[in-house]
Amino acid sequence: MQLVMLRTAFLVLGIIAASESLEASASAAEVQTMRGYGGQSYLLISGKIEPQDVAVFAETANVTKADTVILDSPGGSVNSALAIGRLIRSRGMSTVVTRNSYCVSACGLIWVAGSRRILTPGARVGFHATFTTKDSMRQESGVGNALIGRYLTQLNLPERAVVFATNAGPENLNWLSADNKAASGIDLEIVDSEYPVHAMVAAALEPSILASSMIETGSERSLFQK
Repeated sequence: MQLVMLRTAFLVLGIIAASESLEASASAAEVQTMRGYGGQSYLLISGKIEPQDVAVFAETANVTKADTVILDSPGGSVNSALAIGRLIRSRGMSTVVTRNSYCVSACGLIWVAGSRRILTPGARVGFHATFTTKDSMRQESGVGNALIGRYLTQLNLPERAVVFATNAGPENLNWLSADNKAASGIDLEIVDSEYPVHAMVAAALEPSILASSMIETGSERSLFQK
């Protein structure tokens, strides 16, 4: 399936880490519209999720009327992820992580909002507790975890889903798969086709954007912003 990029909204913006000053970020999220041969429209979110990305996503979704969101992100602002997730749920959109891509931390909170939660073989979704960063140290945020619990409850997910999404420490990840979906309380589908694979999506991205979407999880400064 050949993909044609219809619209690109790229922001290079700062993030506010807890107790720290505004800094330039080269890894702001990219929101793109993709279309395949069959006329299907997809929104692609790649790179680190920033506060300003909520408005970009809402505007792009309004213009394109796409019903599916493809995710490839190391996470970012939890508040922004929850806002994007609520928009996805209100629109009844499906969420997908494609082959050889990953969606972790705050990105996982967006993915879980999908009316259909879809992974293709080789895709990965991971969760961990929220945290703030102070003096270069990550400190788990009870307030952040409480907000996640409320959000997941609003998505009609059970208590065990809240536990799964928040019980790994800031330096670890709980990986979700078809094998543990029942225990996690987070239902998902494994689909081998139907959606663009990561390699095809990557071919449409600028190299600098692709690189920023693949940064190590350990390099995140802060996932929860007050």
